[in-house]
Amino acid sequence: AEAEAEAEEETERWGAVRELRISLLPSSIGTSTSNNNSTNNSSSSAGVALYEDSIEQASAALASLLPGVRRVQFGGVATNLFSRELFGQLAGFYSAQLSAIKSLHPITVHPDTVFRRLASASIHYDGRAGYRAPRMDPCCLVSLSLAGWPANHSWAPFSADGSAAATIEFPRLRTLNVRYTYNHHHADSGPAAQSPGGGGGGHHQWKKKRLSFPALRKIRVECAEMSCPILEYMVLPPQMDSVAIDVAAPALLSLHEAALPIARSVKIGITHGARHDRSVLAAANRILTRVRGHEGAELDVYDSSLPVTPESITCASLTGLLVSAPTSVDAMLGLIQALPSLASLWISHLTAGEPQTDISIPEPGDARLAEPLNTSIEHMSIDARGNERPEDAVVPVAKYLLLKIPTLASFNAIQLPRQAIEDFVGAYSELYPHLAIIRFRLSNRS
Repeated sequence: AEAEAEAEEETERWGAVRELRISLLPSSIGTSTSNNNSTNNSSSSAGVALYEDSIEQASAALASLLPGVRRVQFGGVATNLFSRELFGQLAGFYSAQLSAIKSLHPITVHPDTVFRRLASASIHYDGRAGYRAPRMDPCCLVSLSLAGWPANHSWAPFSADGSAAATIEFPRLRTLNVRYTYNHHHADSGPAAQSPGGGGGGHHQWKKKRLSFPALRKIRVECAEMSCPILEYMVLPPQMDSVAIDVAAPALLSLHEAALPIARSVKIGITHGARHDRSVLAAANRILTRVRGHEGAELDVYDSSLPVTPESITCASLTGLLVSAPTSVDAMLGLIQALPSLASLWISHLTAGEPQTDISIPEPGDARLAEPLNTSIEHMSIDARGNERPEDAVVPVAKYLLLKIPTLASFNAIQLPRQAIEDFVGAYSELYPHLAIIRFRLSNRS
């Protein structure tokens, strides 16, 4: 009787588990990653078939041991057919009760499996031909993150009842993150793409589906290349909390007619593909102005072929700016003056050269204070490593900025010799007390 009681207590303990996390380690079985090589795929598929019964038995045994699981998280080794089959089988056993699923890899589930109670889903997709994405009921979703999503992938898996309706509505969704895959040539074109329940791509299938997000508060879209379908075809509420778009230049240009909402904060990132085309910055300005971003408007220009000048930024309310293209001291100071609302400024390639602007500062014994710049910058980073003697280029500029921007809370310039700045702060902190409270990230060189 005592043994039975202990066994019953043990069963209850396992039954009380609500969250399951699995991270697979590399092994000699099933380590071949998925790719478009048909021979490798055929071999891997055959291998999965050999272990299919074992995978199903292991999944069933674990699900039987932990019947109360409501949240699952899958990770570990790089994606392969074995791991996605195992994760898919296991998730399938819990499909009627899961409220949250997070998988760093694609998962393979039975075509008839529908996750009907998911409130939170974060899944890495696979644009390979024939990949069938898991089906979910859109009515329960509150948070949705899709990574590795091809630009022409079908949203049919979110039509849980297999409906052919032209619009899929996500009535409760509040947060949406879509990270596209750069490998658009992997987009599905086989039979699965045309199947209403399939997860295939099929650009025509995608165009038939209009997406409605009446409750959405936050959206982030990344890695789109030539176009950004979700922002072109989705229906958004008129006002949102945040809009973040981090895409290539052609995709940003494609949004000139997109019906974007007014948002409290907006962030635009231009990753690459501008090829010196300054109309890309004009497009970014239009979006920043249209979306407004009353609590924050940021522009990150990672494309080093796209110089940013005071004349190229018309959104005066910009609060954050990152520039990767070579930028002169005069251009940087012009940006600071033209954008008085800036709270953070990152210049990734500050070029050397004699600036036309007078960057001299009072001597330590001079009681006259340097007149501050009209800015509210709190966080600043300058990088002059592209110059032959970066410390010579950055030290006088850094000293000028430190005195002229009293709002600075942190200053990052890893080319700055530590001793030079320590001596400077010690000499000037009596007249400029704010110098003593700035957080510096400096070189260890003296």
